[in-house]
Amino acid sequence: MNSTSDQKVFALLPPDASWLDAAFAATGSVFFALDGAGCILDIIGPVLETLHAEPGQLVGKQPVSLVHPDERERFLASLKDVHRFDRMTRITGRFSLRGSDWRRLHMDVWRPSGVVGVSVIGRFTAVVQSTALEADLLRERNLFNQLLQHLQTAVIVCDAQGKILIHNELLNKHKFAIPPMTPLEVWLPKVTAFTDDGITPLDVQQTPIPRALRGERVEDLRFAIQVAPDEMRFRRAWGGPMFDASGAMVGAVFAIHDVTDQRRVETALLAQATHDSLTGLPNRSVVQERLQAALARSRRSKTPVAVLFIDLDHFKLVNDTIDHAAGDRLLVAVAQQVRAVIRPADTLVRLGGDEFLAICENLSGVGDALTVADRIRAAVTHAVRTLGIEIPVSASIGIAMAQTGLESPDSLLTDADTAMYRAKESGRDGVEVFGEELRAKALARIEGQRGLTAAIEERRIRTHFQPIFDAASGRMVGAEALARIIDPVVGIVEAGSFLDVAEETGLVTQLDDIVMRQALAFLAERRAEGKLDLFVGINLSLRTLGRADVVSWLAEAADAAGVPMNRIGLEISESRILTAPALLHGTIEALAERGVHVGLDHFGSGNSSLAFARQWPLAFVKIDRLYVADVGTNPQSAAIIDSLIRLAHALRQSVTAQGVETAEQAAVLRSLGCDFLQGFYLSEPVSAGDWETDQSQV
Repeated sequence: MNSTSDQKVFALLPPDASWLDAAFAATGSVFFALDGAGCILDIIGPVLETLHAEPGQLVGKQPVSLVHPDERERFLASLKDVHRFDRMTRITGRFSLRGSDWRRLHMDVWRPSGVVGVSVIGRFTAVVQSTALEADLLRERNLFNQLLQHLQTAVIVCDAQGKILIHNELLNKHKFAIPPMTPLEVWLPKVTAFTDDGITPLDVQQTPIPRALRGERVEDLRFAIQVAPDEMRFRRAWGGPMFDASGAMVGAVFAIHDVTDQRRVETALLAQATHDSLTGLPNRSVVQERLQAALARSRRSKTPVAVLFIDLDHFKLVNDTIDHAAGDRLLVAVAQQVRAVIRPADTLVRLGGDEFLAICENLSGVGDALTVADRIRAAVTHAVRTLGIEIPVSASIGIAMAQTGLESPDSLLTDADTAMYRAKESGRDGVEVFGEELRAKALARIEGQRGLTAAIEERRIRTHFQPIFDAASGRMVGAEALARIIDPVVGIVEAGSFLDVAEETGLVTQLDDIVMRQALAFLAERRAEGKLDLFVGINLSLRTLGRADVVSWLAEAADAAGVPMNRIGLEISESRILTAPALLHGTIEALAERGVHVGLDHFGSGNSSLAFARQWPLAFVKIDRLYVADVGTNPQSAAIIDSLIRLAHALRQSVTAQGVETAEQAAVLRSLGCDFLQGFYLSEPVSAGDWETDQSQV
């Protein structure tokens, strides 16, 4: 026995009390006392057999120095419980003085009362196991630890006080921030939790461990933890309480999966799906959701919502005359400038192409919406000037107002779109507010689209042909193909009633294909009758002419019909050429090289007619009916037509006068040297079935 001070717990024993050592040895337990610094003050019993050390080697050492390094943190936490809770605590672990030959021991410790200089009394007891059982347990423990470390989910086992007893490395990797062997009431108040949105605060008592310790099972609980001022981690948890053989709850076990990286990927993919890659603005996919939310707020606040449909005028010319990169730069600049002039709470969306949509809330009325529209138009102009683009790109804006919040998103979008088209029809670079007049027109356009779609599907599109005559001889030399709808109620519907709808809806490409093929079939029939010199004039839309394969498309159709390409006349108006001159110039050259006779329709009606007649490979021009109408009564019109005919002839182009309604007009035009005449005075358009093969002269 080692006793050196009368303050030691065993100092009261007589010096010859070696029998006490023998008594302790018989129990198989080693007893010890710790001083105020936590060092071994005295130790008695079978020390050598239990700890493989002499008592003198252990006096003055702290018990933690004997503990295996992997278990020291848990050991210290348990030792603190002795002082905090004033109860005996058992710590089981591996102990050794030399750092090898570890012995597995129970260490029971408690606080004595009334013993001066002693802070803790304890005993070491060997854990009795058979060698085979200990080996099995060690092997199972190793397998279990390896399993835990290979799992891609954090596994946590805690006791009934919420102290972490077992965990794998993912607990630290994913910053779970729960210190091992620390009771729940110590660490839980330090946790800042949120619901799965990462915004709404969550009571920490509703996080997995507190819930399980209240006896609840946790099934796929989704939540978030603030692990740093600028870092949020998102979690999913499964688990529940653990019970011993008697049914008493002894702790809880959890599998907690950190889904932060997955959430980041999902967020990035969602941003890609809902945002325009070029401008960074939200795209069309968010319009319904944003508009529904705005209308809901409008109902609560009793304030109007404005939907502004924005379309860039002449934007296609930027792509066609400069390049697509310039067009992209302009779209980015427009997005930035417009975003800067509307309020942060308002929504700006790129619908696609050169179309944008703004949703503005908390307005006092339509006046505020008009103010916003003017700012947007100014922002577009500023973007164009900043990039040094000389093409007059501007904005046509349609406004639809939601006054009550009860309006449907679809109707507002349709109304704003209708108002935007009205702004374009009114000369572009303007603003139009949707009203009852526009509503009536929109309904008419919708009805027109339905009628045209039905006519195409039911094959009620018919091509009529208006003859064209040689002015000098009166001989019929060709015909212009004109689309008609055969309506079961009203009869024949002329193209003027449905062409605008066809252009706006894109149905015009189907219409072009039908008319072109019927015209070629008509010409093939006339050729079978011996009319080999007859030609047919076809009008194609800009959409069709913009096709990359338009030349091969027309050539294949002509070849299938058995019609030479040089018997086809293609009429293009100046307004269409102005829309995309660079695109059309190459197309017209390619068609002309294949033998197609390309002509300028409505010649003389625009400022660029003379330039086009001189610069483009045109075979003929058609004088606008505006001049033909009063050529017999107005000397100025006659003089203009005379100049146009002379100019065209100088450029080796033939001249056709359209809209000839009287004999007087025909006589004047012949006298001025016009080459061909077309109009109701000479012949109305007729169907292919009503065409008279012997009607070859007027």
